[in-house]
Amino acid sequence: MVELDRSGEPLPSWMPASLARWWRRARELRRLKQECDVAISFLGGANLLNALMRAGKPCVLSERGSRRHHEDGNRLSRWIWCSLLDPLAYGRADRIVCVSEGLSNEIRQAVPRQQRHKVVTIAGYLDPVQALAARDAPIEPELLSLAKRPLLVAAGRLHPHKGFHHFLPLFAQVAASIPGSGLLLIGDGPQLQELISLADALGLTVSVSRDKEPINPSAQVIFLGYRPQPARYTKLGRAFVMPSLSEGLPNLLLEALAAGSWCLVADCPWGPAEILTHPDLGQLLPPIPLATSLEPWLEALKVPLLTSSPRHLSLACRQQLVDRFSIQGSAQRWELLMEGLVG
Repeated sequence: MVELDRSGEPLPSWMPASLARWWRRARELRRLKQECDVAISFLGGANLLNALMRAGKPCVLSERGSRRHHEDGNRLSRWIWCSLLDPLAYGRADRIVCVSEGLSNEIRQAVPRQQRHKVVTIAGYLDPVQALAARDAPIEPELLSLAKRPLLVAAGRLHPHKGFHHFLPLFAQVAASIPGSGLLLIGDGPQLQELISLADALGLTVSVSRDKEPINPSAQVIFLGYRPQPARYTKLGRAFVMPSLSEGLPNLLLEALAAGSWCLVADCPWGPAEILTHPDLGQLLPPIPLATSLEPWLEALKVPLLTSSPRHLSLACRQQLVDRFSIQGSAQRWELLMEGLVG
């Protein structure tokens, strides 16, 4: 039996399955490039393939997050990408588009000086209408009672670089001093069971939403799982918390702010400092593993939990934010970039 690629040509018999998949994608991409003016790719593997299969067409790579600061648990893989594969891709690209200026600066340091002009920043992909409407979007009736208690809300993929495993011990200290306080954690991911076990080990009562089972609204940590439009749940809490160890330009933070939430955010690389440019939007705090003292985090968490009237952003403030990071503005910058390359 001879295996064929999509063009009908046989694949080499010695080729492993993973390499065969790349082979197919490369041939398909080369074919597609004959039908377009510019090829745009997003994230590592696709970016590398796009750069290698130039086919005489302008090549644009888009980077969404920091690889150097990403805690993926595999140092060898990160070294290979940072030292070999990313420089190879960047050297063959016409432009490298980053979602924040901090990420752009990181990548400029990874390419030769004469190639730094390739790196550009296009930030923000919020739909202004949807982002502002999220605060009034309906949520499940059984969750409404959570708004009556001192509650923090966090959301994101349950992955080490989001920093929830560092935040839970901190929250346990806060929960011990503020009766009835809780944490609503929205999202799913590979770290779910580890975080449940950690919360149990810290002596926190836990409720996990599984298969539409009802949650325990009085639990100290509620794992709500994946929910569409997570920003609509921020109205249940006194503050939105983002303890990430690395980001690109965190959309969930933008959505929480657009929904009017007061935000407590780790000043990680990159993005948060470019978003929280005014103290009315929230508070930047040192990433928990790097903090010389946890007191700033503990005090910042206690203030909203002990306040009977939660702090919300004004409509004018929210409108200004979504205007800064609107998808319409980003689309115009992308169009100008494409026109420059094709021209």
